[in-house]
Amino acid sequence: MKNLFKIAILFSIILLSLFAFIIINNSYTQYQIDIKNLKKEYLTQQKQFIKQETIRVLNYIKYKAKTNKNRSLKDLQNEIVEVIEYLRNTRDGTGYIFIYTFDGVNIADPILKENSGKNLINFTDPNGKKVIYELIKISQKKDGGYVRYVWNKPTTNTLENKISYAISYKSWRWMIGSGVYLDNVEKEIREKEQEYKNKLIKYIWQIIFLSLILFIMGYLLDRYFTYELKESEEYTKELLKAQDKFIDNAVHEINTPLSIIITNIDLFKLKYGENRYLSKIEAGSKIIHNIYNDLSYVIKKDRIKYSKSIINFSDFLEFRIEFFNEVAYGNHLQLHSSIKNNIFIKFNDTQLQRICDNSISNAIKYSYENKKIKILLKQSKKYIIFMVINSSDTIEDPNKLFSRFYRENKSRGGFGLGLSIVKDICDNNNVTIKVKSKNNITKFIYKFKNENTTT
Repeated sequence: MKNLFKIAILFSIILLSLFAFIIINNSYTQYQIDIKNLKKEYLTQQKQFIKQETIRVLNYIKYKAKTNKNRSLKDLQNEIVEVIEYLRNTRDGTGYIFIYTFDGVNIADPILKENSGKNLINFTDPNGKKVIYELIKISQKKDGGYVRYVWNKPTTNTLENKISYAISYKSWRWMIGSGVYLDNVEKEIREKEQEYKNKLIKYIWQIIFLSLILFIMGYLLDRYFTYELKESEEYTKELLKAQDKFIDNAVHEINTPLSIIITNIDLFKLKYGENRYLSKIEAGSKIIHNIYNDLSYVIKKDRIKYSKSIINFSDFLEFRIEFFNEVAYGNHLQLHSSIKNNIFIKFNDTQLQRICDNSISNAIKYSYENKKIKILLKQSKKYIIFMVINSSDTIEDPNKLFSRFYRENKSRGGFGLGLSIVKDICDNNNVTIKVKSKNNITKFIYKFKNENTTT
């Protein structure tokens, strides 16, 4: 109990650490998602903004061109360029309108007015991108498009990432565009990062605090249980001894009246002959006797060494079949055997009986009425093969049959111990078990190694 308690404390600490890792990992994952969403949302908003501004100016140019057809084109264009400066919503170097001809000549740039009239078609940013060329090219698409590049920000005089939207007014061979700098999103990302770090520090302190509380509680409880366990240890030992003694006595007490019943049934049949009511009592008694043998084996198997001896398997199996004949008859079944004579095996007789009895008993329990149960025993150079075949429902999961307390059909009663005992015996004695169940025919096949044992 003390070791178990220490393991529980250790497990709790590990669990807490795992929980902490999950929280921190989830927090980091959420942080990454938030950053990704922030970038995406910011970019979407900015792209929408510059597109609206650019389309607004394009519509203005189209309107002026439509309503001033009689004016000089040069005068009209100069007027539009003068107006563009006052169309800006902000004065921080963001969102202004710029205009270039399809040849790359700067028509309007409210921020860099010194570029007016210059051909910048071959201008490249620090990454080697031909900015003006790319903007002109994408503007000529039906709905225009976006270009990302690096540009000098006037308010800070630093190179920053920028995205611009461009669309063309083909009648005048103009590219009209507007752009925004992306450094604001970097500022928001830094704020998010600091928020995440603060949250992480908070989690770490909470985990340290909880771990300290758990350690103190564990220490106090350990001291308490150490004291309590010392007092209860002797009492537990005495209780277990008393329990084992009670089970041994109970099993023994069951065996005595059971043996008397079976013996008196045999004496009655010798004196008065067969009696169908008595046959049913005998069948029931033998079923109880088989269950008793299973319980007795389970209780004693870890305290008794089961020594092996030379057994005539053929005679042994014939005797076990004779024992179960009355049980089969009471269940409207017939036991048919095909047993080769004088097959000898080196095995423990108690363990061999558990294999035979449980295999035959289960076949009787689960067989359809008015059917034959076949019991075979044969040998080859390598193996002695013991087989029980019966007609029954197809077994759904043969692998579970040998689990303790498992019953394929719960309506048939029993404790689910028999086949678990059989599996344990077979595993310890290198006996191979195969269960085949198909088309309402079930076969239990046991392969014992043939050691060429002779009498």
